[in-house]
Parts: sequence; C-alpha cells; structure tokens
Amino acid sequence: MRRFILFWLPLILILAGLIYLPGLAKYMKLKHAENQLDREIKQIEEGIERLRAEAKLLRTDLSHLEEVSRRELGLVRPGEIVYKVVEETPDTSKDKTAPRS
Repeated sequence: MRRFILFWLPLILILAGLIYLPGLAKYMKLKHAENQLDREIKQIEEGIERLRAEAKLLRTDLSHLEEVSRRELGLVRPGEIVYKVVEETPDTSKDKTAPRS
C-alpha cells in the first residue's frame, strides 16, 4: 500500500497540476483585465460627473456661461474692441551677414 501511495500520489498531483494550472493562469489574467476595466469605468464615470456639473453651471450660472463663451468661442460684447497679439517669428530666409553694396 505504501508503494502504491509513493508512486501514484506524485503522478496524480502532476496530472492535476497539468489540468488546472492553465485554467488558473487564464483566470488570473482575466481577473487582472477585469480590475483594469473597473478602473477605466471609474475614470469615465468621474468624467461624466464633471461634465454634468459643467452642464449644470452653464444652464444656471450666466457669468460662467459668459466666461466659457468668451474663452472657447471667442465671443465679445457689442462695443468691445479685441486686440490680438501676434508674435513675430524671426525671418531666416534673409542673410543678415551678407555685405551690402
């Protein structure tokens, strides 16, 4: 009986490992993917809440609506003058070191 246990028990354990380990590895991989998707869902839900709060502000707060309209759409009130500052870029096409004749 002892010989039977010493021979067959390791063989049964190895066989069980070969059967269950690939499934366990796949389960762990899927569990990791599930956790990652849960984090993404949480981030998206937080983004939705921020957008809902922004939409509520735009519906109820006129000063916020005006600020966003000016910033994103470039709207101005009648009679306002808009000055647009444009930075000059150095002109590299002209050779400044060439002697003048």
